[in-house]
Formats: sequence, structure tokens, C-alpha cells
Amino acid sequence: MKRKITGISLAVLLAVSALLPMAALAAGSFKSSDAAFKVGSSTYSIGTTSTGWKDKLGKYTKKESDGCTLGESSYLYNFSSKGVKVETLYTSKTKKETVISVVITGTSVGTAGGLKVGADVSKMTDIYGTKYKQSGSTYTYSAGSMRMVISTSKDVIKKITIYK
Repeated sequence: MKRKITGISLAVLLAVSALLPMAALAAGSFKSSDAAFKVGSSTYSIGTTSTGWKDKLGKYTKKESDGCTLGESSYLYNFSSKGVKVETLYTSKTKKETVISVVITGTSVGTAGGLKVGADVSKMTDIYGTKYKQSGSTYTYSAGSMRMVISTSKDVIKKITIYK
């Protein structure tokens, strides 16, 4: 009887060890709701019309971009002390500014999932999984029309860009 239990125990152990790598791969995945940046305890999604991020990020310079259609204006907010740039699109029809992209190069702001500049690639895959496209040291996650592009150097995250 003891041999049978050992055999069953070995079979269970082998089955569990075979499933662990699959569980690790499934641990994280990038979803449309992950296309967001976190400032303190507040999260702002790409597409939000909230402007609360301006106050949370502090002092900024604002530049209007050229090339928008009639009734639209594009603005780039540079929070240089935080290492964050936020691009918005203002539409005169709705009289609202919509966040269309964010570029993070500083360490005080992260993604909705908690990824920050300075983390390593293994942290990225722990949070968002391995379903990315890689080109050199750049990783791109996609979910519908949302994108998150992570630039690295020697497996350390240097820049995170999130856009639609």
C-alpha cells in the first residue's frame, strides 16, 4: 500500500509541476482597462475627460500642437519634474479635453497595474504577461485599440508610453 501512495504522490507532484509554468504565464495580461496611468492613489485611463491629473502632477508647461482639424486642438502637457508628458485632444463640440496618450520617464508615476520606470522586464511580465511583440529592447502590448510600449535598456524599463 505504501508504494501505491508514493506512486500517486509522485503523479500529483508531476502534474502540479507541469501546471506551474502555465499558471505563471496566465498570471498577467494586458487589457484595455490597463491603458491608464496612476498618480498617487488615483488612476486615469486613456480616453478620460477628467482633468484631475493636472493638479495631481503639479507644475507643467503646455504646448499646442499643429495639424488638428477644425474644432479640435491638441495639447502636450510636460510635467518635467515628474518625468511625465500627457497629450490631450480638445474638441470644441464637447468642450472637453480627452487624454490620448501618456509618456512616463520618471519614477513617481506608474501604470494602472503598478509598473514603473526602473523596474525590470520580469516585473513587467509578472504584471502584464508575455503576450507582447518585441522589437529589440522595446515591448508592445495591445488590447483592442489600446497600446502600451515599454522601452528598456539592459532589461530595465526606461520609458512607458500608453496610447489609443
